Amino acid sequence: MILEFENCVLNSDTRVLWRNGWPVQLQPKVMDLLIVLAENHARFVSKSELYARLWGGAHVANASLLRLVRELRRALGDDGVNPRLIRTLHSRGYHFIADVRDRSAAPMALQ
Repeated sequence: MILEFENCVLNSDTRVLWRNGWPVQLQPKVMDLLIVLAENHARFVSKSELYARLWGGAHVANASLLRLVRELRRALGDDGVNPRLIRTLHSRGYHFIADVRDRSAAPMALQ
């Protein structure tokens, strides 16, 4: 799936993110988080769903998810206080609030 939002293009099949025309290196779990949030942009994603999708339901500290969200926001140039891309629903989960366009079927120029 190829998703476009703000100044980014995400190819979830190849796990490549482009920002301002440049590739962005993300740790694997950060990329997993971005894919889950971006592909589910139309809805709020609960923490329990994120834990299940990212860690297969294994018990991990809340700080692990917070660290991933912080790293993703930094990579995307987002801010938790005034979010443009990722809104926190305190103690519940996250919502990818960017205007996301699915470009999977449209021909794309090579990055």
